[in-house]
Amino acid sequence: MKQKLIFSTLILAGSLTLVGCASNADINQMTSANKPVEQVRNHNLVNNIAVEQVIGGKETNPLWTSQINNTNFKEALIRSLKIANLYQDVSGAKYKLDANLIKLGQPLFGFNLTVDCQVHYSLLDVQSNRKIFDKDITTSYTAKLNDSLYAPARLKIANEGAARKNIQEFIKEIYQLPRR
Repeated sequence: MKQKLIFSTLILAGSLTLVGCASNADINQMTSANKPVEQVRNHNLVNNIAVEQVIGGKETNPLWTSQINNTNFKEALIRSLKIANLYQDVSGAKYKLDANLIKLGQPLFGFNLTVDCQVHYSLLDVQSNRKIFDKDITTSYTAKLNDSLYAPARLKIANEGAARKNIQEFIKEIYQLPRR
């Protein structure tokens, strides 16, 4: 009986550390500040990609766990494309980008929290109405106990890192697209 009480208390205490004060992933922490080391192979893409639609994200319930919402992911994607010299305002862009946050795999508890982020990117050539990139990209990021002792903050860090790595991988692949 005493063991059940101790076990129940530990479960409750653990649950309470996971909930409360959760917040959406931060735009700045999801933004990729790294330009790929290689040059853009298809120079038509330089300053010509507009972010059209971002779907699949979720709003954070402050009483539950941190999430990535569509608005913040879209802004991080736009900022990352600007840094990589790929972004163009919608009105003059030759290419339109859609992103669908398919999966944000989060652990329920742990010391090191690894989040898997799967995003489907679709890049459309506006003139030919042909997709030149249509692919899922999956990345992971682990936030460790020394990143934050507070589990909700650690999960947020893992979300942001997984999203940032996902955007970095997308830009790296875009840089490799051949000239058409």
